[in-house]
Amino acid sequence: MKKILMILPFLILIILVVTVIGGLDKILPSGKQPSQTRPIERGKRPNDWFNLQRSYPNGKINYSAWRGAIAQAGMMRNEIRLGTTSGIYKSWQPAGPTNIGGRITTLAVSPANTNVVFAGAADGGVYRWTSSTLSWDPVFDFNSSLSIGAIAVDPVNPDVVYVGTGEANSSGDSYPGNGIFKSTDGGDTWEYMGLPESYYVGRIAINPQNTQQIFVAATGLLFGKNLERGIYRSADGGQSWEQRLFVSDSTAGIDVVINPDSANIIYAAMWERIRRPYERKAGGVTSGIYRSTDGGDNWSLLSNGLPAPSATIGRIGLGIAPTNSNVLYSVYADHPGYFYGIFKTTDGGNSWFQVNDGSLGNLYSNFGWYFGNIYVDPNNENNVYVLGVGVRKSATGGSSWSSVANGTHVDHHAIWVNPTNSNHVIIGNDGGIFVSQNGGSSFSKEYDLPITQFYAATVDYNNPQRLYGGTQDNGTLRTLTGQVNDWTSIYGGDGFYVIVDPNNSNIIYAESQYGG
Repeated sequence: MKKILMILPFLILIILVVTVIGGLDKILPSGKQPSQTRPIERGKRPNDWFNLQRSYPNGKINYSAWRGAIAQAGMMRNEIRLGTTSGIYKSWQPAGPTNIGGRITTLAVSPANTNVVFAGAADGGVYRWTSSTLSWDPVFDFNSSLSIGAIAVDPVNPDVVYVGTGEANSSGDSYPGNGIFKSTDGGDTWEYMGLPESYYVGRIAINPQNTQQIFVAATGLLFGKNLERGIYRSADGGQSWEQRLFVSDSTAGIDVVINPDSANIIYAAMWERIRRPYERKAGGVTSGIYRSTDGGDNWSLLSNGLPAPSATIGRIGLGIAPTNSNVLYSVYADHPGYFYGIFKTTDGGNSWFQVNDGSLGNLYSNFGWYFGNIYVDPNNENNVYVLGVGVRKSATGGSSWSSVANGTHVDHHAIWVNPTNSNHVIIGNDGGIFVSQNGGSSFSKEYDLPITQFYAATVDYNNPQRLYGGTQDNGTLRTLTGQVNDWTSIYGGDGFYVIVDPNNSNIIYAESQYGG
């Protein structure tokens, strides 16, 4: 009996271990055990938690409820704007920061008027800068989504502006949008133009020879599959749309460019991707570059000299040279997200070759799904910029590269080069907007952009003017005065929760990604 009693606790322990291990199959995807090798996203629990909070209880975002909430928020904002509201909604005031910045996803300027610049933020809406105001002013705050994927300004009439909502990067905090919006008065007012099921928009391209013809690269759902993705075309300035290129229900239209000399020739980049709370699929065999030679009616997959279809081919970006429309550059990421290479064509896409990209290093770190932009100087086909964690520039058509925009901020997503002055360059990154007047050798930061993405925020209740918050790629921030323009960073990386000891305001707890 003694032996049985001594053995019994061990038997119970074994049963408990077996039960727990068996239960892990229910909480770890694909029955993976903790000791097994996992894809790159497994184990990044803050990312999982961020999504699971928003997809409770069944792991799926309720888009119907989300749209209802957006509509309700829009009504509140309009009531404030019209002065018809009362009570709590009227009491909200900006708390900042205006001096830190945040993720810029797109920049757009009409060549007909380079004195007006539009910038789209990942979660902050659209801002407009003009030579008359010399300031960045929000112009999109009363629309149904402040997550911006793409902006395009009519190349002939700069008063016509299109905005595609939904940031197209495949990150856990890339919020969906509600389709396409259009302004005919330079951004003062906006009209909804449809495509609600596009969710995220990678690019908008306007035919310079017929500006009523618009192409949209629609990525579709990120955390799921849907048929409303690919390349859409409008022949009437966005009043109606037709899907012209569809590959699969998990293949995004991520980029589209139009030949400036022969607008019947269009190029599109397709990207197989899907995101789940515990993993990210950032590539697949359906990723590739397509070309249409009949205005978008029909498309063919380009292959000569390009990477062959593979499960490891990831996001692709396209850039066409305005001074020589036969020259295009493409930048490839792989799955799971490393830099793959840059390819060039000098015959309009019939054949491609890989440029000398050895000096680029690991441009994307391990998150190439976050980038995908390559840009050709509108005045010189050999001047090329490629965006990643840093910015690289080639003045030799891709045969050699140098690093520019050093000391600005990391993670670059947007760039514009002035077609009347190549020394005037604007870049957008996770730290906001930076401007160069010397071709990228040095940059100055633009301020008054309250677009910082907060994961969480708190108050020091013993000193309630002291506000703290963890932010995307801008660390843990605080203001000691409660002013909007004097926030400083007290801990780096991606900031998340921050706590002030209620008994001693000098003791502060902060964190960063990967458990720092």
